[in-house]
Amino acid sequence: MPEAPEKRGRPRKYATSKEKAKQDVNAKRARRRLRNSVHGNIRCRADSPHSLQYPHPR
Repeated sequence: MPEAPEKRGRPRKYATSKEKAKQDVNAKRARRRLRNSVHGNIRCRADSPHSLQYPHPR
């Protein structure tokens, strides 16, 4: 009877869990850099509704 392989399905993308952890850190860093580059270093904009001071209606 032919012997079946131990694991079926998709092969592992990374040989060790350390390689996977390293790639996860790099991907997270890349996402963070992309998010910051898209939004820029805008801390406060004069024309945004949150930065405008309106008198409180009574």
